[in-house]
Amino acid sequence: MKFLPKAMGSSLQSLYLVIALTSGLLMAVLNPPFAGVPDEQPHFLKAWAVAEGDITCRPGNTIPTAAYDLSYNYPKFVKVPGGGEKVVFHKTLQKLFKPDNPDDRTRNAYAVCGAPPLGYLPQAVGLRIGSLFHLSALAGFYLARILNLVASVLLVYWAIRLIPFGKMVLLVIGLLPMTLQQFAALGYDALHIATSFLLLAYVLKLACSPDEPLRLREAASLLVVGVFVCNVKFGYLGLTFLVFLLPVSKFRDRKRYWLFSLGYVAVNVLIFYLVYRYFQAHLAPGGGPGLPRVHTGKQFDHVVGAPLQFLSALLNSLYTKFNFYFETFLFKPGWLNASLPPLWYVFMAAGMAILVRSQEEEVPLTRRQRFIILGVFLLNLVAVYFSMYIAWTPVGARRIEGVQGRYLLSFFPLLVLFFYKAGFTFRHEYLSRNIRAILTVFYIAMIGWAFLSLYEIYYDKEPDVPLVVKMAEKLSGHR
Repeated sequence: MKFLPKAMGSSLQSLYLVIALTSGLLMAVLNPPFAGVPDEQPHFLKAWAVAEGDITCRPGNTIPTAAYDLSYNYPKFVKVPGGGEKVVFHKTLQKLFKPDNPDDRTRNAYAVCGAPPLGYLPQAVGLRIGSLFHLSALAGFYLARILNLVASVLLVYWAIRLIPFGKMVLLVIGLLPMTLQQFAALGYDALHIATSFLLLAYVLKLACSPDEPLRLREAASLLVVGVFVCNVKFGYLGLTFLVFLLPVSKFRDRKRYWLFSLGYVAVNVLIFYLVYRYFQAHLAPGGGPGLPRVHTGKQFDHVVGAPLQFLSALLNSLYTKFNFYFETFLFKPGWLNASLPPLWYVFMAAGMAILVRSQEEEVPLTRRQRFIILGVFLLNLVAVYFSMYIAWTPVGARRIEGVQGRYLLSFFPLLVLFFYKAGFTFRHEYLSRNIRAILTVFYIAMIGWAFLSLYEIYYDKEPDVPLVVKMAEKLSGHR
């Protein structure tokens, strides 16, 4: 442990902070813009709209022309597996430091119109800073990525610090390459995952002090985090039911417990409904996915009339697409059209399981609390599939389209915590004694492997001959 700084060795949250920031910064720089993360182009345009103060899609919304051109032209320089070009380092550097005309502006395209601005605040700040200092559009893009990463990592750090047990659970999921990919990108998934971890951690912290009455400040903080979680990314309202983990003993009587818990859920539902309706009312014309045979209203009526068919479609999707969900949960580069070697997925999953199971700590969860945790996980799982069934799947289809494993990242810790320390626990004295060193080596190996795969997929490894010749001539002293 001498090779680790004291700050790292002192706590898991400090270790997480160091690993997540270093590997996340590498991910932000190495992962090619727009081609390295699904749907990053519309998120980039949405972040620019928020940076300009436009929280809804309006016809008069404008952004710098250089930013608009970047979002449409840069992907041409990136190889999507199966065709196109690869990233060339010196071309990227030239574009990074090439000044843009800040006065040249164009109309912004409609993008992610139905999403609230909360999930784009760090990105918008990064873009505004880049604009203030007259940086290139590409430099502003990377700055927005980095600020989104820093904000999300700090929130997860805070969550690991707060949670009374299961710190390793949040750590291993917070260090998944897929999680880091979302943190180091321009989408709202970053803040959604991070704030979901924070909500879970804060509820468990309050639940583990049953003899201390719930203070007004704590109730207000719980409400603020809950509102943020539900309105950063729509579709995860079920996380508010974590409030039922609070024990009755934190209230004067059972009546106050039920009034607070049901009131908490009701307030979150009301705020969510108002926010959702407001942004749905400001959708751009034709703002839906526009997929063949997809009709949200008809699909909703179909589910109401035949709920068992929806359940059958959900189970069929889990069975037939399990491998896809597994890969897109751990890491599947780019637009989900490339995979890492199968051995990487085996090592990653096995290593995570060993790290979590090797922890020695007391878990003061009652049987009731464990089943509430499981129920909230299942509720959010069904909600994810239901939302994709009515919005992305042809009416009456036998399999649900559009679901990715990364959609489970924000609430997957619930499934782990349901089983955590409930029965057999794998322990080994050597692991317990050297857990931080083993964890560090494990993630360096796994994330390093992932980065090498990104390099193989996206980057041009053929040298630029004129550049090499020029450098050789300079080194040899010739002009």
